[in-house]
Formats: sequence, structure tokens, C-alpha cells
Amino acid sequence: MSGLLATTLDKYGYPILIQTANPYRNECSPKYPGTKCFSSGDLRVNQHTVLMTLHVVFVRRHNQHALALKKVNPSWNDEKLFQEARRILIAEFQLITYKEYLPIVFGPTLMDYFNLNIRYSGHTVYEPYTDPTSWNDYATAACRFGHSQIQGWFGIYGKMPNQYHGRGYWLRDKFFDPSDIYEGWVST
Repeated sequence: MSGLLATTLDKYGYPILIQTANPYRNECSPKYPGTKCFSSGDLRVNQHTVLMTLHVVFVRRHNQHALALKKVNPSWNDEKLFQEARRILIAEFQLITYKEYLPIVFGPTLMDYFNLNIRYSGHTVYEPYTDPTSWNDYATAACRFGHSQIQGWFGIYGKMPNQYHGRGYWLRDKFFDPSDIYEGWVST
């Protein structure tokens, strides 16, 4: 409805991911009765709190765009609202990747060499001769590289009634446990 992604609510009434219809396929270990693992487009969503949080943030952002587009374009149907909100969110994700993440990983020399810097005027040029495939060994190495960037300790912040509280956890203690998300430990 209105281009929105489906959500459920945390204990403070903020939107979070929907519960999985098949908890045995998405194995996790909720601490509280009545809570289940989450369902998302990525089967790894329930691995740990940070990954769940990223999914929640992007679902909320998509829905924020869909609601804003509905106000500006009241004649658009559900599918049009969904696709346009999706398109904006993908653009934001790409901007974060190319403006914030890759420059830290590659540095300015490689960013220039591979022409990865963002241009704020003009447009990018489609290169039909560029082969978009990747080698298995590269994909495996990239995956391991990404995993090596994950730290063992995470500080988390959530909105409690009328104030913010922070705490943290060791990653090893939070695998497949969605309880922090249900408890409202996703900043709004």
C-alpha cells in the first residue's frame, strides 16, 4: 500500500522488519516468547544486530521516500511509488558507497585511476564494452576483506522514553539474536 515495504513494530512503536513465516529456514534464537527471526531480501539478515539494524534503517528510509512521493504525486499507484522510492534509495546507497566507503578503502590514487570519483556536474557515461562479471576468486577475496573490517565490539544506541541510552555487546554473543531490535535498540 502506498509503495511501502511491510513492517512490524518494536516495543516503542517504531517500524522494524517483518517476522519470518518460516523460522526454521531463518535460524535464530529470540530471547522473548512471541518474537521471531526477521524476513528480508537477504537470508543473512538475522546473523547479528548490526546487519539487522542496517536492514531496518534502509526499510525505514524506503518508506520515508514512498510517503513523501505520495504527497507530491497523489495520483501515482502503489507500484509506481514503490519503484520510485526504491530508485532513490539505491541512488543513496550508491552515493554512500562511492563517496564514503570506497575512498577510504582505495585511497585517492586508485579512485582516480579507476575513475570512481563522484561527479557532481554532468553525468556518467555508459560503457557498453566494460565486462561487468567478476571472478570467483575475486568475489571470495572481497568477501573475506569485508569480514575482516568487522570489529568484535559494537556500541549500540536506542531511543528509550524521553532520553537516549547507549550500551554495547561483543559480536560473538549476539549471533542470530533479534532481541535488541525488538527492544528498540535502533536509533530513529
